[in-house]
Amino acid sequence: GIVLVMVLVVVAMLALGAYSFARLMNLEGEAANSYGRLVQAREAAASGVAYTAAILADQKRSGALGTDLSDSPALFQNQPVSDPSRPTLPVCGFSLVMPRDDDSTARSWRYGVSDEASRLNLNALAGWMKPPSSSQAGSGSGGGDRSGTGGGQQDAAADSAVSNPLLNLPNMTPEIADAILDWIDADDEPRESGAESDYYQSLDPPYRAKNGPIDSLDELLLVRGVTPRLLYGEDANRNGMLDANENDRDQSYPMDDGDGKLDRGWLPFLTLHSHESNNDASGNARINLNGQDLQSLYDQLSADADFGADKAQFIVAFRLFGPASNQPEGSGGGSGASASGDGSGRADSGPGGASSGAAASGANGAAASGATGSSTSSGKTIAGMDASGGAKQQLESVVELIGATVQAKMQGRDQTTELRSPFRDDELDGFLETLLDRTATSDAKDLAGRINVNTAPREVLLGIPSMTSELADAIVAARTQPAGTSGGSFAGGTAWLLGSTTMTKDQFKKFDRYLTGRSQVFRVQAVGYFQERGPVARVEAVIDVTGSTPLIRSWTDLSMLGRGYDPVSLNSR
Repeated sequence: GIVLVMVLVVVAMLALGAYSFARLMNLEGEAANSYGRLVQAREAAASGVAYTAAILADQKRSGALGTDLSDSPALFQNQPVSDPSRPTLPVCGFSLVMPRDDDSTARSWRYGVSDEASRLNLNALAGWMKPPSSSQAGSGSGGGDRSGTGGGQQDAAADSAVSNPLLNLPNMTPEIADAILDWIDADDEPRESGAESDYYQSLDPPYRAKNGPIDSLDELLLVRGVTPRLLYGEDANRNGMLDANENDRDQSYPMDDGDGKLDRGWLPFLTLHSHESNNDASGNARINLNGQDLQSLYDQLSADADFGADKAQFIVAFRLFGPASNQPEGSGGGSGASASGDGSGRADSGPGGASSGAAASGANGAAASGATGSSTSSGKTIAGMDASGGAKQQLESVVELIGATVQAKMQGRDQTTELRSPFRDDELDGFLETLLDRTATSDAKDLAGRINVNTAPREVLLGIPSMTSELADAIVAARTQPAGTSGGSFAGGTAWLLGSTTMTKDQFKKFDRYLTGRSQVFRVQAVGYFQERGPVARVEAVIDVTGSTPLIRSWTDLSMLGRGYDPVSLNSR
């Protein structure tokens, strides 16, 4: 009897052990399956980033980069990722989701990408501002024309920027704005309200200011006065939506004001990655109008179908002699008699071997045809003009050419000849956009931090040195298709600013170095999920297509912040 009882106890224990083992294995199997599905969701999100990079690369090759990518459900909503060899598996897919910028309630989204050039590039800001020493000393030269030979080429950073570009961000203070610039500038001299290493060394634990480009926006949390609430706002899960826990005051994380509006902090306005190649829309290097070899510049322009001999001659004349308003009266030995404008011309060549170009025609007037008088002393000519003195003028912006006149010293003439610009205010007929696209005032390979005037929000536009609130409002109001709305585009040029806003040519010249009309770096938030219930993975990435191959400049896994979006909603919208 005792043995029977013992056997029954052992059998019961073995049965209980077998049941526990079977249950544990089932749980392990479910966990493995869940983990596998999570890996699938993450890979689907990664596929969304690679998919977008491929689309951007194709668009760049076709010359239509950024077209109709701000909100395109056909391209970016619920794209399936499936294994054809295993059709019985649940279908996993991805969507590219971004907040809708025109929704003040922050309760809707769009399927597309975001333009990185619509943000302030923190690492480029230090170059916009005067160093502390020069700002304290005062400057009367900010924003002046770059004229003369060498000494007149002022550093554009000494523009008339008197305020910190960050001051227009929400909840920003002068103390924090100056501290941020002190963190990224190269010196250890604090700005008026800033902080440098001497402050940070007094903390526990002590550390030094970066005094150089930062690597992540999260690094701003090391700067004096910057808090997570200021940087990230109320958007705890970084989805750009006003979720219930972000509008209930102190009832749940995060702490919020419960005003029915989403404070997204500074993240939507800042970047470290915006830049573009100094190439035209076709991918060719722009013509540097400030090049030192004026003969090569003339040859390149005159052989270009978009320019021709008359435009080439005037541009070189502008470089040689400067605009008429900058020249002393009677320079060049004459009174500056105007040409008759009969369109005739002749070719001259000097002993230096420089070939001549055709004389200007039409708006430029006649060149040196039939002129009398002695030859220039050196005999060096370009398009019939005396080039012995070399370039005397640098262009700050190509708009300086519009409507200008030049008193040119022609070969074989004692008096100067007035050349009128072929780029007339009332005769451009869209050519200004070509001029801005095809030419540049620098041979730099890369242009960092320029702001896309077609997509940047008002807060970012106000960060441009010398920008006024009235002009920023006019720019925002004149944009017909802002990014973040249906049909918006990230490419539209900048020439429209002169016709559709109150911006003058002098203002355009001042702003030109800060503005662009296109984007070559884009931000995406890819959400990977299953079409039925299951794990969700989110990835935020920055895709750079300035080069021949797309590059991922930043990769942030947001999955740990929560689902962010309901897959059912992503499927149905």
